[in-house]
Amino acid sequence: MDILKILSIFLVVLFHILYEFNQNNALRPIGLVGVSLFFIISGFTLAKRYAYLESFSLKWFLKRYFKVSSVYYIAIIVIAVLFAIQTYPGKLLNNLFVHFFFLDYFFPQYQYSIISPAWFLVPLMGLYILFPYLNRFVKKYDWFIVVPFLIALIYRIYAGTFTSYSPLFFIADFCFGIYLAHHKKNLILFVLPFLFLMAKPVMVIPFFIFLSLSYFNSWKSDSWAGLFLSENIILIFLFHESFMKVLFGKWEIYGLGIGISLIILIFATFLAWLISKTIQKNWAIINFKTSLLIVVLSAISLMAE
Repeated sequence: MDILKILSIFLVVLFHILYEFNQNNALRPIGLVGVSLFFIISGFTLAKRYAYLESFSLKWFLKRYFKVSSVYYIAIIVIAVLFAIQTYPGKLLNNLFVHFFFLDYFFPQYQYSIISPAWFLVPLMGLYILFPYLNRFVKKYDWFIVVPFLIALIYRIYAGTFTSYSPLFFIADFCFGIYLAHHKKNLILFVLPFLFLMAKPVMVIPFFIFLSLSYFNSWKSDSWAGLFLSENIILIFLFHESFMKVLFGKWEIYGLGIGISLIILIFATFLAWLISKTIQKNWAIINFKTSLLIVVLSAISLMAE
């Protein structure tokens, strides 16, 4: 799993770096493979950890939601404050509102603002809501895995893109991971991915990468590096763009230059990590966090004005 997570991050970062030098859409399949692996890993780890969950649980969903949002909200505020209008169009409050409530799909002008790679959190949240039901049917019925693949195939052919804000785009990847968590590998897992040849052939690759590496690696790791990566994969996804932009000289923190900007960004990232971990470990702080968030947003809005 550690290798798969490292690979998913590496491919996404590699795509963004290459795209900075040559904004060629032919490079997008590199990013697709990384994101697809992420959704397969997400489905697998959730099914392993919450195998019992077969109906919607608000408590469970809120736990997953706050685990993501405690990192995401802080990252958005940190990057918006540090880099200001370099990262977003229009009013800051409008951008924050759209992203905080995962409404990116409905506001195209803000979809890739502040943290452009964060778009994947929108379909992830949708799949979190669907997980208990997908988990139940995938676990009980071997044949059910065909359904999400057909749904994803139809959607991908219709969309004609390498990414989408819709959970339907990644539902096959997510369910593929769930299936592997509950069932032994069988022939159907090697056949179904080939359906995506009718959409875009590269979409087949992530499934076979996952299957291949799963044969040679234990699902459990005790290495500190692997555990850190597993727990902070979203943090890395959210901040890598900022580090890349600073290193390439495209963003600066209030004109302070690359070196100083990079030092400040490293410190800010560590602080974001520390705050998010504190929130995740102290559920009692959630209500306070919500109130504090409103205050912070109001202050930022006034500053933006």
